[in-house]
Amino acid sequence: MMKKIILPVILCSVLAISCSKDDDNNSIKTQNNEIETLILGKWKIKKQQIIKSSNGEVVDFDLSSQNKCFNKSYNEFLKNGKYIAKQYIDENGSCKEQVLETSYTINKLNATLEIKDLVYPNQEIQKLNQEELVLKSLGHDFDQDGKEDYRIYTYDKIK
Repeated sequence: MMKKIILPVILCSVLAISCSKDDDNNSIKTQNNEIETLILGKWKIKKQQIIKSSNGEVVDFDLSSQNKCFNKSYNEFLKNGKYIAKQYIDENGSCKEQVLETSYTINKLNATLEIKDLVYPNQEIQKLNQEELVLKSLGHDFDQDGKEDYRIYTYDKIK
């Protein structure tokens, strides 16, 4: 039961995305040989959005109000295709670490990322540079219209 709860939470902290098809998306396609290098390292989520399938409305989630434990959480992409998501949950005033270790693959041609063992493993890389990662994926039906909604997750690289 705990794994079923943790994986969606990790998924939410894993993904970062921009909902528009702009010049940043084009830069991913033209620099696709650099994707495997740029994605390496630790990433901290800074913004989460949902695009409602019912009306296209973008809902922003304020992550600044999260507790000190959540703010320690990060995702890491290693050179060998290993992916680590570390999430910290506040349990009675102390931070309990929850770790998901799995693998990832990158499709450079389509600028997509697949993270194994996630409920929604397929991510579209919307933006990627030395400072920021933006991923877009399908997620649970937030607006309860019977259709999955897109999630956009924006991350900052941890220096």
